[in-house]
Amino acid sequence: MLHQIELTYQNKLISQDEYQQLLRIEGILSHLLNDDIKPVLLHGDLWSGNALSGKNNPYFIDTASYYGHREIDFALTFMFGGFSTDFYTSYNKVHPLDEGFNNRKPLYMLYHYLNHLNIFGSGYHVNVMNCVRQLNI
Repeated sequence: MLHQIELTYQNKLISQDEYQQLLRIEGILSHLLNDDIKPVLLHGDLWSGNALSGKNNPYFIDTASYYGHREIDFALTFMFGGFSTDFYTSYNKVHPLDEGFNNRKPLYMLYHYLNHLNIFGSGYHVNVMNCVRQLNI
């Protein structure tokens, strides 16, 4: 995360004040994350454009797999249009979300919005700052 923050500042995509605000993220991590997180294999780029429906099965493409908290992939599904209500209901029925997910969701989305800001430019600035506001940093 800090690398993405540094890049956005070096590339003049955020102001000095926004940079300082983003650096405060380190101070909230211990309040948002706990030691009970069990890493799982993640898709890494799970948004609706990378989920396809086959005749009998879903297919997930364009993976950027790594191990992390399962909520990361779930948070990413809310980006770029999201998934159907049935998807979220079914997921939560099989794997109920941990308490506080809605507080962690903007943290998980922030990294990806920073990455998109660095790659694709200022169009993602508003998304980054929305996450910052939701995190109260």
